[in-house]
Amino acid sequence: MLFRNKYIFLIILLFSISQNLFAQYKGGNSNGGDSESLTQSPCSPPENSNIYFGGDANGAQSVSIIQSICTIPINASIYFGGNANGASAKDLIQSACSTPENLSIFFGGNGGESIQLSTLCTPPENNNIYYGGDANGAASQYITNCPVAIPLNIFNGGIADGFSKGVLSQSSCSLSENYNIFFGGNTNGYSLNVFIQSICSTPESLNVFFGGNADGFTQNVLTQSVCPPADNSTISLGGNSEGYSLGTFTQLVCSAAENSNIFFGGNTDGYSIQNLTQSLCAVPENSYIFTGGSADGQDIKRLTQSICPVAENFNIFFGGNTDGFAFSSLTQTICSVPENFNIFKGGNTDGFTLSKFTQSVCSTPENLNIFSGGVSNGDAFQYLISCALPEIANIYFGGDANGAAYTNITICPVNTSQVNIFNGGNANGAANQRLIQNICTPPVNLNIYLGGAANGAENLRVIRSICTAPENQNIYIGGTTNGAANMTIIRSICTPPENFNIYLGGNANGAGNQIIMQSICPISTNWNIFFGGKADGFATRSLLQPFYWTGNVDHNWHDPLNWSLEVVPDISSLVIIPNVVNYPIVSNSSAVAKSIVLQLSARLDINKDLTTEFSIINDGTINITGSPSITIGGDLHCENGLITTGDAKFIFNAATGIQTVNFNNASVRSIDIETSPSASCQLEGNITILQNLNIVSGSFNASTFNITINGNWNNSGSFIPGIGAVTFNGTSQSITNTLGEHFYNLVLQNNSQLVINNNIQVSNNLTLTSGIILTSTNILTLGTSIASPGTLTYSSGRIVGKFEKWIASNGLYFFPIGTPVNSQAVNINVNSGLTPGSIVVYFVSSNPGSGGLPISESGDIVQNQYPEGYWNVTANNGFAVTDFNISLEANGFSTYYFNSYTRIIKRTNSGGWHFDGNHVNAASPNCYRNNLTGGISSLGTQFGIGAMSCYGGAVLDNYLILVNEDVPAFVNVDIAKGGADLFNYTWQYTTNALAVPGDTNWTNIPLSNTNSYDYGTLSNTTRFIRKATSVGCLTPVYSNMLIITVNIPPVTGPIYQIPNSFAF
Repeated sequence: MLFRNKYIFLIILLFSISQNLFAQYKGGNSNGGDSESLTQSPCSPPENSNIYFGGDANGAQSVSIIQSICTIPINASIYFGGNANGASAKDLIQSACSTPENLSIFFGGNGGESIQLSTLCTPPENNNIYYGGDANGAASQYITNCPVAIPLNIFNGGIADGFSKGVLSQSSCSLSENYNIFFGGNTNGYSLNVFIQSICSTPESLNVFFGGNADGFTQNVLTQSVCPPADNSTISLGGNSEGYSLGTFTQLVCSAAENSNIFFGGNTDGYSIQNLTQSLCAVPENSYIFTGGSADGQDIKRLTQSICPVAENFNIFFGGNTDGFAFSSLTQTICSVPENFNIFKGGNTDGFTLSKFTQSVCSTPENLNIFSGGVSNGDAFQYLISCALPEIANIYFGGDANGAAYTNITICPVNTSQVNIFNGGNANGAANQRLIQNICTPPVNLNIYLGGAANGAENLRVIRSICTAPENQNIYIGGTTNGAANMTIIRSICTPPENFNIYLGGNANGAGNQIIMQSICPISTNWNIFFGGKADGFATRSLLQPFYWTGNVDHNWHDPLNWSLEVVPDISSLVIIPNVVNYPIVSNSSAVAKSIVLQLSARLDINKDLTTEFSIINDGTINITGSPSITIGGDLHCENGLITTGDAKFIFNAATGIQTVNFNNASVRSIDIETSPSASCQLEGNITILQNLNIVSGSFNASTFNITINGNWNNSGSFIPGIGAVTFNGTSQSITNTLGEHFYNLVLQNNSQLVINNNIQVSNNLTLTSGIILTSTNILTLGTSIASPGTLTYSSGRIVGKFEKWIASNGLYFFPIGTPVNSQAVNINVNSGLTPGSIVVYFVSSNPGSGGLPISESGDIVQNQYPEGYWNVTANNGFAVTDFNISLEANGFSTYYFNSYTRIIKRTNSGGWHFDGNHVNAASPNCYRNNLTGGISSLGTQFGIGAMSCYGGAVLDNYLILVNEDVPAFVNVDIAKGGADLFNYTWQYTTNALAVPGDTNWTNIPLSNTNSYDYGTLSNTTRFIRKATSVGCLTPVYSNMLIITVNIPPVTGPIYQIPNSFAF
């Protein structure tokens, strides 16, 4: 009795809201309405569009319906009975009316209407009559038709022996006698009977269904008449086993469609060895063709279509339950009109998962319906992008198991982008599915199907625009088991109905925990709402309005009287905040909501934690003060509003799909990305983070937008850089990602330093404006390959550690490396002999050692290496070069005096120092060397700075003179070198033949600070030397020694003459 009272209460409840609902549904899985009576009033408009009585067990078995006599239909459809004894003792008393009293009547169940009589009248009293059911439905029932269409649809039979012993004879009529005829059932339906049609000028029956689950019509023949119009609209052949698998169906060559629908096959090997040959016709030969079945249906079959000026087939069904059409392809012609209206691909297992569907570029829709996927992962990684004109009228994604778990649908902003969209299936079919619609004034979609048998859409979001016309005609949510248990629909406030029909629930408590957030409209928001299912589907159901903020009392979010429903929102509540004087303030404690929508000019102030399971859409102003945590499970959209974030931390933790974020260029204190591994958080606008970014889990996609960060970058998930830039402009920042981080554009505007704790790769552009990058033992790499070497934009700053750069062509390459104190930049100019690759350059702040020294070049001797450090250059990725120039910036090298003779020295893999190439005069702090030909080693090539030894120079010359003769001037040949390269000269002399430069035997010549010298006269042999002193030379250096030899002339008497004597 309590159970019955509950349903009486529900009926009263439904009547109380009948002005908003055109349909009434009673019953359910158990004894639905089994002792209930419905009395209708004699009204001129229809009282109810549809009435459903009964259910699975004993539905309405002793109920009566008394109808009034009225001129128009009282009810559009009446459903009696159910699975067991539905209406088995039922009487239906119909009036004799001039118009149909009911559009559809459904009788039956397991023993459906076995003793029922129907009164017929000249116009059809009912549009559709359904007899039969699960067991022996109408097994001994006869229907006699008059020579006009009475009634329009007849459904006979059922699961067992439906109409199997009955005969249907039709008269010769000038119009369709019946719209639909269903024969057979689950077992041997009509398997031994004959159906004979008359020759008529119009279709005798619009739809004829033969067969059933087992051997349906497998041994029978269907003979068609020769007719210019369609003989039957629909023919269904076969069943679950071997349906028509050995039969032949031959079609005539007709100028008009011979049959509207043809169904071949069934659950097992349906049509697997059968061919269907079509004629070349100007109009469609068949409206529907169903091929395949449960097992390997059509999996090695081809359907060949002719090229017709009009659509050749309206519907094509491929595949079945197992690998249907899994390795086949459907190729379409390029035509001006649709080639097929409906295409069904896949099946229960991996249907169509390895196939491709290629469409032509047509100006009109090429296919009206596409069904992809199946039971298991069917079409799981498929993307569909629509075009300016709707290419497809219906889209079916998913199936029984994860059918479209990772599918995205992108709809372009045109009118009626898609007619129907089917998402989900039996098991989590669209659990990670997201549908984003555009803003338009006509309906965006005619039908939306969400969910399926098991939690089909439990985490699904449907985001719709604010439209003035109905946005969707039909919405189906839920399925067999809690189909929409965690579902939220966000709708706008509009004056016409936003949706025509909404179907919630399914077989088991389908909408038991479901909330629909409806708008407040002066007329019904939805035309029909369907609740419940097989088991108490409506028993615990509530229909709730959105939580509208009114501010009737004050600003307090937590005061129930400030809300339209006088209840504070919880995590299952959609919150809509309009523009009111008392805007809401979250200040006393934390707040939660399913989603929050701020309408134009609305305001929300927050200084306590706020959590939303789904989205925040802000078209007004959000003011955050203090340091609350804002946790968002869906999108954040502020592009049409303003947001001030205070010191709040934002946590984005989407469970599925792509979570989009747009702060409208606002600054944020810190952001945590905590999405699930299958979800991604994606920017839809530039963002500035004042402190840290923490990618805890999931992925963070920058897309095309820029990130400016003042704090640390911590990534334990995945960062997708897109094509935006990441700018570090704080103080003492760091980047941490144990797997290495990847940026597209990286900008350093740091006031001190950026520490990279792992390898970093910059694929496009590295910009150094200020600050230093500390790499430790890690590598900062610019570029990704020879084809993408990257570019460096440099103003200031340096890299302390290893810097790798790709080199793809001859030219100058700058490496801004160094120490925390000094810049030790390297320039390498590739002249010739390049094999592209990359090189790693870094500076080592330690003494490189003196192995191989001293070495000399053109008389200049390098005795010592500078101990301040050296440069290491390593060839990677096949890099090689045979001729290059190099310059080194040796800031801080102070052990030896830096002068123009300071040289670059080279070694390979810590070998001995040597010279390579040609010396170019140094200019502090830079050293240069050109045309090095010894290459760069993959084992490491080191470059150091060699200090030239101080050198006293050379003078000319030794002379031989006489006593007191003038000594020729001493001529400079080579000036002193080394040190500061500015020398003071002192000429010295000695007469001690054993004197050596620098000992005490030498005497300085005053005022002799010149590199040449004229001494004057000498009286004895003397040795001369030029002493040179300079800052940077630890001791004086000396020129070569000059020896001036003085000879004494001979001593003689007076000159005399002895005359010759000739005397003897």
